[in-house]
Amino acid sequence: DIRLAENFLRRLKAAGVPMFVATNTRRDLVEDGLRRNGLLDFFDGIVTCPEVGQGKKEGPAVYEAALAKLGGTKENTVIFEDAVHAIRTAKAAGFRVAAIYDASSEGEHEEIRALSDAYFLHYDEITLED
Repeated sequence: DIRLAENFLRRLKAAGVPMFVATNTRRDLVEDGLRRNGLLDFFDGIVTCPEVGQGKKEGPAVYEAALAKLGGTKENTVIFEDAVHAIRTAKAAGFRVAAIYDASSEGEHEEIRALSDAYFLHYDEITLED
């Protein structure tokens, strides 16, 4: 549910957590989608795979670019993902990953759960201490 995600983003923003979108989706499409759903202003920026020249299946360039813009470290950064190939890539690059259930990943949930540092069915299950 988009409202659960919005509430989670609102809590992170209120806690001062910087957030970036690292996506395979073209910038114009992701910006339009986030804007239309009232979520764009929660994020400090967007990095896309087309911009970095590498998809999430091929390597972690999109995560590394977002991390560089955030100015953080892999130790204090959590990647939120729902696709097993992206989770594999982020984990292989040394990132911590929180996985969120997505119906489009049906059949891969056990692998997603095993690969991830944390797994959630809904955004309202996540506490900021997780």
